[in-house]
Amino acid sequence: MSLPQICYQCLLPPTTDQSLQRCGRCQSRLYCSKDCQRLDWIIGSHKKQCEPPAADATPPPIDLIDGVRLHCRKDGGGWIGTKIPNNHVIFNSYVMPVPGLLEIPLVIHRVGTQSLDQADLDCQIATYLNIHPVTGLAPTQWLSNIGTCVIGRKDRKPLSPQHLELVYMFIDGLLDDFGDVGPEKAREAMTRERFEKFAEVYRRNELKKGREERWADVRSIYDV
Repeated sequence: MSLPQICYQCLLPPTTDQSLQRCGRCQSRLYCSKDCQRLDWIIGSHKKQCEPPAADATPPPIDLIDGVRLHCRKDGGGWIGTKIPNNHVIFNSYVMPVPGLLEIPLVIHRVGTQSLDQADLDCQIATYLNIHPVTGLAPTQWLSNIGTCVIGRKDRKPLSPQHLELVYMFIDGLLDDFGDVGPEKAREAMTRERFEKFAEVYRRNELKKGREERWADVRSIYDV
């Protein structure tokens, strides 16, 4: 099976005037530009893993897994569904703390957005997803200079934009709790049971707002 036709670093398909180029040494990764290849070499895992293939090596099959792309301010904000190769380095990342407590093993990967304006790289959703369950604060590296990110599940199950929205909005409410009722009560709410109740109410409210097309077929994130 050939590699999926998306760039390994930015996880985007090539534009009409682009063609993906394979790493000349390991032959295992495709890039849409020299910049993406350089970023994966400098801040990604390519430098450690790039080895010439054995003469008789047969590459393992690579599938695409549903994930979500979080756009920073420079890219317009918001989120959309995307695809992630099942051999991508994102699946070697740590599970973000609060989603982990909810038994939702979310992992995150920065695609390497570049800008001279630091505000362009703000990505509030990524910051919220990375908060510490005790303090309600995100680590320094997730407060600024974030850029566009991709979110997936460490167990390689599909992640939909709706499911990510539920996790994000639940954490948004937790941050209110940190200020209103204190860190201890906020921490007590970080359970699968509380999340499931929240998700069901949120989904019903979205349906009442006439958003059937987006929410009618959404199952529990635990039933994926």
